[in-house]
Amino acid sequence: MRYFGSGHDGSLTLIHGTSVEDALRRLESLCLMADLGLGLAEIRAMVAAGIQLVTFQERLPDGSRKMVEIAELRGLEHLRYVLQPLMRYNRDTEQFEFTDAKPGWER
Repeated sequence: MRYFGSGHDGSLTLIHGTSVEDALRRLESLCLMADLGLGLAEIRAMVAAGIQLVTFQERLPDGSRKMVEIAELRGLEHLRYVLQPLMRYNRDTEQFEFTDAKPGWER
């Protein structure tokens, strides 16, 4: 898989969380526990610069697991992640649907 425009191979990584935001907070916690001498602001900047898309999978009431959200990490604003949902699972129609947002690489 090629990463958009940079010419290097992309990769997939798994981290557990109860939401997209929770997964990013857990990643920050792991970095802080590694005691690399970086503060939270530096870690958030690195996460925001290094991650473009986050997918979120959830266990549904029937016990099945489904992808329920794909969000773009657009950067930081006031040290908070700017997340834009691009697709969401609609439980009523049981379909994965696009949101109205355009991904950053199409703007």
